[in-house]
Formats: sequence, structure tokens, C-alpha cells
Amino acid sequence: MKIKTVLSFIQQIQKLEQDKDFVYFFRGHSLESFSIQPSIYREGNWIKSEDILFKELVSHNPEEFKECLINSHLKLTSSFMKWQ
Repeated sequence: MKIKTVLSFIQQIQKLEQDKDFVYFFRGHSLESFSIQPSIYREGNWIKSEDILFKELVSHNPEEFKECLINSHLKLTSSFMKWQ
């Protein structure tokens, strides 16, 4: 399906919404050949540095992860490890 106008886009979406047997997701990329996988696996050797990338993320956004670390400290089940 090719969409050339905003109106045709809306009309196509409305047609899709009528079918209640399916759940639709937005792919987020126009190239069909684009790999559907996290960029950490697509970009060279980033996966080998995942721990460093995660630590940088937490250090730049500590409030976003505060509750996760508290839960870990209280021995609640969590996928996060506490480090100091």
C-alpha cells in the first residue's frame, strides 16, 4: 500500500481499524529490508560494551533508576544488579 496524502493515510488506517482480529504495530522504519533488532546488536561491537553503556546511562539519569536500585537493595526480585 502506498500513501501519498494525509487523507489517504487516514482512510487506510480507518479501514485497518475495522478488522478487530488483528493488532497492528508501527514498524518505525520505511525500508522493509531494515533489520528489526535493537541498535546495540546492529552497531558494530556495542553489545560487548553493554555494561559500560548501561552504567553511563544510569550515571547521567540517576533519578530514573533510583527505585530499581532501592528494590534491589531491599532484596525484591529485579533484573538489575547493584554496583558501587
